[in-house]
Parts: sequence; structure tokens; C-alpha cells
Amino acid sequence: MLVDFCTSLELPDPHLVLNDPTPFVPPINQWVAAQNAAELSRDDHVWLATRVGYLIGEYFVCRYSGCWFVDDNPDSSWFAHFVVGQFPRHGSARIAPMQMATELVESSGDLEAYLGDASAAIERQS
Repeated sequence: MLVDFCTSLELPDPHLVLNDPTPFVPPINQWVAAQNAAELSRDDHVWLATRVGYLIGEYFVCRYSGCWFVDDNPDSSWFAHFVVGQFPRHGSARIAPMQMATELVESSGDLEAYLGDASAAIERQS
């Protein structure tokens, strides 16, 4: 899905997004920023948030050697949701990429800022 998304945006070498999503963040951020969240249908919100969520998740998987998993902590606000975590040097840190993406799309936020804030939070948990 993420490779198809990058292909549809005509980004060079879209298959590389799975190995290193970092170079794909600026052009995707620019494209997302150009979308008018207020004019998107509910289906378009879901479509966009899903793809951005996968990008966010893969970004953290690659950056911190983490993995996707289902949060099995019943006390967690992300219980039974897909999260990215199990970062070798960052303890119990985890992020909820789909939640982040939904917030980003709904607020027309800045993807790079979201990634920076989440990275700082992860690094504080070492």
C-alpha cells in the first residue's frame, strides 16, 4: 500500500520507501499539506490517514529498529490497536501511527513536525 501511494504521487524509486522512508517524508508532507482537510470526504480522510499512518509507522520501524504489533496492555489507551514500538534502546516507548495520521489529516498538520515530536518523546524514554 505504501509503495502504491508513493507511486501514485510519482515519487522516484517508490519501492525504497520500505527500506528508508525518510527521503519520502518531505514530498509526502508537501502533498498532504496541499490537501484541504475541510473539503475531504470521510472516505478520503480514511484513505489519506491510512497511507500516512503506514508511512509514520515505517519511519519509526526503520529509524529505531522497532516493529508493528497489537498493543495488548488493557490499561493502554491504544489497547487492541496497532502500534510501533519494541525499540531496542528505548524501553517501553511506542507510538500509534494510525492515530497520529488521523490527527494530522484532520488538522492539516505538518508531518515533519509530528515525526520530530514523536521522535523526541521516544528518545526521552531511553
